[in-house]
Parts: sequence; C-alpha cells; structure tokens
Amino acid sequence: MQTALDTVSNWCSQAGLTVSVTKTYVMLVGRTHPPCTLNINGTILPETQEIKDLGVTYTNELSFDPHIEEVCKSASNVSSYIFRAFRSRNPALLGRLFVAYARPILEYACQVWTPQQQQTINKIEDVQRRFTLLAFLRKSLPIVSYEDRLSHLNLPTLQDRRAMADLQLTYKLLYGYTD
Repeated sequence: MQTALDTVSNWCSQAGLTVSVTKTYVMLVGRTHPPCTLNINGTILPETQEIKDLGVTYTNELSFDPHIEEVCKSASNVSSYIFRAFRSRNPALLGRLFVAYARPILEYACQVWTPQQQQTINKIEDVQRRFTLLAFLRKSLPIVSYEDRLSHLNLPTLQDRRAMADLQLTYKLLYGYTD
C-alpha cells in the first residue's frame, strides 16, 4: 500500500498536483488486518473508523448507519422548514415540496447504502410518513393509513423508490449505458 501511495504522490508531483494530506486518512476495513503506518511525503496519515466520501458516510465495518442517521435528520429538518415556510393547506402542494426538497436528501446515492434491516428501512420511511401525516392534519383531513395518504398524494414509498433505483442501475450496467 505504501508503494501505491508513493507512486500516486510521484505522479501528482510530475503533473504539478499535490495530494492534500490533511484530507487523507487510512481506514482499515474489517476486523482482521495487520497494523500499518502509511505516509505521503513523510506525513503520517491518521487512521479513522468513519469517513465521508462523495457525501456518503460509512464505517470501517462498511456500515452506513451514520449516513442514514444524518440523512434522516437532515430531511426531517427540511420537512419542518417546509411547514414553517409555506402556509398552504393543500396536501398535494406540500407533497410536491417534499418531493423537491426532502426526498433528494433521502435518496442521494441510495444504490450504495440501501438498508436491508427492517428497522432501518422504517426509520427512513418515517420521515415521509410523518410529513404526509402533518400535511393531512394541516388540511384537517381525516387521518387515514400511510398507504392511503401516499395514494392520495400519488407518492410511492421510499423503499419502492430505492428498489427502482437499484433496478435502473442494474439495467444500465448490464446493457452498457454506464461505465
């Protein structure tokens, strides 16, 4: 690994680029691995148990739980902001605002971190579940099941959308539409 780091560092130097050692970490993935100290140009790289890469946080055990916690909190905050910023009582309009502002937070790079445990799936779905409930309460509509609220707002579950995103990516990979 040290040889690979030295090769990258030398290539960068020759290309007039520098490696930002302050943004570079070592993360040993898994439970059994030999201890190692890696460096770039003599600067020892710190070891980390959790890292954020391209907006997705994961741990050295390849758990995306920190990422899921973060996106649920962020999307919940955006959902609350929608209700504070817009006085509309129209559930359809509020649903479109959720789709535009909160749902992208919950779906960014979901092909990488899609959860498999029902408890985690429910945690993500709870963001949309709460939003739709509040949208119905604001209009003083009768409280109906989550599935009925989704049907009324013409929204799929977030779990179904993640499954669709997985299928779309698989199709693109199989038929050469993406590298």
